[in-house]
Amino acid sequence: MKKTYLIAAMSFLYITTGLASCSKDNPLPVQKQSNNTNNSTDTTGNNSSEEILESDTINLKIGNHTFTITLADNETAKAFKAKLPMTITMHDLNNNEKYYNMPDNLPTASYRPDKIQTGDLMLYGSNCIVLFYKTFTNSYNYTRIGKVDNPVGLMTAVGNGSINIIIELQTSK
Repeated sequence: MKKTYLIAAMSFLYITTGLASCSKDNPLPVQKQSNNTNNSTDTTGNNSSEEILESDTINLKIGNHTFTITLADNETAKAFKAKLPMTITMHDLNNNEKYYNMPDNLPTASYRPDKIQTGDLMLYGSNCIVLFYKTFTNSYNYTRIGKVDNPVGLMTAVGNGSINIIIELQTSK
């Protein structure tokens, strides 16, 4: 009897863990940092407490295209940067974003931006990296990682379906 109960409980845990994904139809629970006291949203839909640091940049390479991303000034961006360089396969979702599930969680400070902009690099939940290649009105929570400085050509570069992306520290110019 105990063996049957243990097998049933393990099966339940395995199945529910496997169902978690970045799908907007099945949102992940959101964790908020308690030390963030300013959660106001400005007119651009960006959390005003998350300023972009001009000097903290990384490169995103897609085929022959390289895009510079300026990282947000938050713990999520710092933790993400510490994991670089990485080569990942990102999958398409909703014809407006590419996503990748990281093997480890990153710190979160989620908020709900009114509008997602082309070039936004965000964290959904605590481990799903999302690169948006279209601008649209949003109703989900994300933590900002950074933003592509000049997203012209990003939609063409990412194309349809899954893509391989190299994300690395920017070298001196």
